[in-house]
Amino acid sequence: MSSIKIRRFHSSDTKKLIQLFRDAVHAIGIKHYSPEQVAVWAPEEIDEEKWDASLEKNITFVAEIDGTIVGFADMTHEGY
Repeated sequence: MSSIKIRRFHSSDTKKLIQLFRDAVHAIGIKHYSPEQVAVWAPEEIDEEKWDASLEKNITFVAEIDGTIVGFADMTHEGY
C-alpha cells in the first residue's frame, strides 16, 4: 500500500497544483454550486504567476502518493 508523503511546496509544483485545484472544483464543486459560480471560482485560465507568488509567500504543503501530487494546502503567516 502506498503512503502519502507531505512536503514543502516548490515553485515547480504550481502548474500541477492549478490543474488539481481546477479539476477538483469542476468535479466536486459542481455538485454544490452553479456552473457560473464554479467558472468564477476556477476559471479556464488561472494566473500562474499570481498563484506561484501566493504559494511561495504562504506556508504551503503538497501531498504526494508515489510521486503524484494528490493534494495541497496553504496558510498565510497570520493563520488564514
